Amino acid sequence: MIQEWAADRPLALTVGSRDDQLATGGVSPDRWVSMAVTMVLLGYLILSGANNLIATTARRRGELALLRLLGATPSQVRSMMRDETRRVCLMAAVAGLALSVPSMTILGIGMVGLPWPQGPLWVIPLLVGIVCAVAYPAIMTPANRALRSSPLEALPQG
Repeated sequence: MIQEWAADRPLALTVGSRDDQLATGGVSPDRWVSMAVTMVLLGYLILSGANNLIATTARRRGELALLRLLGATPSQVRSMMRDETRRVCLMAAVAGLALSVPSMTILGIGMVGLPWPQGPLWVIPLLVGIVCAVAYPAIMTPANRALRSSPLEALPQG
């Protein structure tokens, strides 16, 4: 009955069995392309965010030097930067969820009639982990580099 219905369609649709779908991995080529494009865009976004964090932390070199001149040890400054990194990661996760959940809810209602986002939930902690794994070295590497030099050299001249 379904094959008769599909044979009458203008694009000559064919109906395959569940075994046919499992043999191809269950994912159509257009979905693979869509996932690849999404991964490239996410990679670009992560790279852009890391670059921004590196530049922002590098510009704070004078501030870190001033803290050291006021008596803070390099260990205390590193501890402060680690705390800031945790706060940045937390704010990024909260902002990401706050911005994505409403649009995903609307998409879920429109596509499948359910008010919650569809898909595996393990993606959320995975993305939070990736953001934190990128943010930590992006902030701590320039901070550690600034702490290696003399605080007097790092202060802006003029």
